[in-house]
Amino acid sequence: MQRTIPRLAAAITAAALAVGALALPAAAADDPAPVPSTITVPRVENLPADFIGGVDVSSVLSLEESDVVFRDADGDPGDLFVILRDAGVSDIRVRVWNDPFDADGNGYGGGDVDVTRAVEIGRRATAAGLGVLVDFHYSDFWADPAKQQAPKAWAGMTVDEKAAAAGTFTRDALTRFRDAGVDVTMVQVGNETNGASPE
Repeated sequence: MQRTIPRLAAAITAAALAVGALALPAAAADDPAPVPSTITVPRVENLPADFIGGVDVSSVLSLEESDVVFRDADGDPGDLFVILRDAGVSDIRVRVWNDPFDADGNGYGGGDVDVTRAVEIGRRATAAGLGVLVDFHYSDFWADPAKQQAPKAWAGMTVDEKAAAAGTFTRDALTRFRDAGVDVTMVQVGNETNGASPE
């Protein structure tokens, strides 16, 4: 599938402004006017017509639950996914953790995105006409080169059992995305896993 972004630099700038120009939560601010942003991105010339302009929106639900308001380049409030689409973004990325909550149900942060929340984000992106990249971390929180920790549910498993669990988790999650009508255009298998594997 080809995606055309004629003015990618302007789109990224507008997207950055959309994320950067956030209104403070009404309960915490006397003046709920947008916070000015000084983010600029120089235009990138001669990109191919199918170049993908993507944004990670994994924290959108947590931000909205905190009364954050997203605004377009004119300062008008709106839905983040529509703002991004109208700014020329073609795809969003959503991080997926296995169980990003402690025993008391408190999230670890980073948007607390399990499969259920990722599907909700994906559904909204698809409704706005955006493609969805699903980034499986295969952990309960951030995976990166310094830490590739298996999720709580896989504790005590052998390597072969973890491999099978990863396959089952991936298949079940993608089935849920498909059944919800999410336009999953790409899947990232693990996050920064080139030099490490789950413990």
